[in-house]
Amino acid sequence: MVWLVGHGFDRDDPAEPMSSADHALQALRTLAAADLGLDGVAAMSLGEVRAAIQGWFRDKGPVLWVVDDLADDADTDAWTAPMDDAATIFTTRVRTYDGLFEPLRLDELSPADAVQLLTRDHPPATPEQQAAAATIAERLGRHALALDVTRCRVRSVDDYEPLLQRLDERTMATLDRAATSANSPSTTAHRSLPPCRAASTISTTTAARCSTSAPCSTRSHFRRTR
Repeated sequence: MVWLVGHGFDRDDPAEPMSSADHALQALRTLAAADLGLDGVAAMSLGEVRAAIQGWFRDKGPVLWVVDDLADDADTDAWTAPMDDAATIFTTRVRTYDGLFEPLRLDELSPADAVQLLTRDHPPATPEQQAAAATIAERLGRHALALDVTRCRVRSVDDYEPLLQRLDERTMATLDRAATSANSPSTTAHRSLPPCRAASTISTTTAARCSTSAPCSTRSHFRRTR
């Protein structure tokens, strides 16, 4: 299994994003050099590094190729697996690719699984932290990708209660704006949800038959399975 992160910026430092093709080249070079042990990849073009990866996987059997959090208007040809017998999966927060690939909507997680995903890096240490984490999971609709994105914002167990408070404040502010909009004919009634709440509206598009989410901090990951 190969796991790549498809967004073109670091969530900890969201500077000007690089182009999708450049980011794909960077991710594939990292995969080829660090995970597959290929030499000379730093000077390879996108086509060359894809060919090198294809050659490495030749005769090794089927491969699951996951690109998590693919950006809007991404170069899907650059991100798709270069191997003919690989199944490519894209996860994304946009609906851009619904007409290009077969979409699969993810069911909500169970309450226990949702909290486990949200708190995987920082397990709650007190009943109050556990309760806050459980409420956050419910606010996000127990959606796997929404929970995984939110997990990236949690730096310690002390973050759960403040995060819940900010989530509630933003939700109330959005409802207030929506009420004002509904009473004002000169203002559009379509409003953006706040960042944490918007995550629960995530759609997932796949190039294969299934979909998943991945750790947000992982740049590339290769796992050899039997």
